[in-house]
Amino acid sequence: MAGSSDEQLVTAMWQRVIQIPTRALFKRYLKATNADKGRATQVLHEYKRLLTLKALDLDVDGTRIASSPALTAMWQQHVLDTAAYAACCTALCGSLLNHKPEAQDDANHSVSCHRALQLYRRHFGEDPPVHTWDFGDIGPPPNPAVLLAEDVDAPAAKRAAPARPVASSPAGRPRSAARPLAQDRPATARDAGAARDAGEAEVGSVNWATLRPSSAP
Repeated sequence: MAGSSDEQLVTAMWQRVIQIPTRALFKRYLKATNADKGRATQVLHEYKRLLTLKALDLDVDGTRIASSPALTAMWQQHVLDTAAYAACCTALCGSLLNHKPEAQDDANHSVSCHRALQLYRRHFGEDPPVHTWDFGDIGPPPNPAVLLAEDVDAPAAKRAAPARPVASSPAGRPRSAARPLAQDRPATARDAGAARDAGEAEVGSVNWATLRPSSAP
């Protein structure tokens, strides 16, 4: 894990990500892919980590942090609901995180793949699971110092935009008021894992090693 400052940024961003409503996305992904619920839960959990990385890096052009084929399938289903996706991005970093369908054809695709894997290890303190982060043949990694130079030197403000409201409850209250946040109740492995399909887990003091998807959506 990176230093305490980075850890706080990642924790704060994760708390935003897990408040994003994803129930409809989960169902749409199941229908589009014919995946079982266990697999869909794993992919959704890792997709949330992808969003965390992209929002922290403000990868609004979609050129710095690559998405694996498995995660892209979830991402594409998210983008289909344009209003929900735009609200998600605004809540996370204040700007749309653009999805480039031909990103794998970019000249720097290999670098963006390695950057995604390196940032994953740096921020989450573990290797990305192969079952969702397999990019295929992307060649040897570039020099780590070069790979992460911009991230190391970037100001904290670049990697964590001010928090914004995520959504409203049916009663019209902010979701944060309708449901207790991380500081109001302790985190559990089940909470922090995949939070079923709705993305409603809360995280207090994060131990990333415990963030494993549950077997049920």
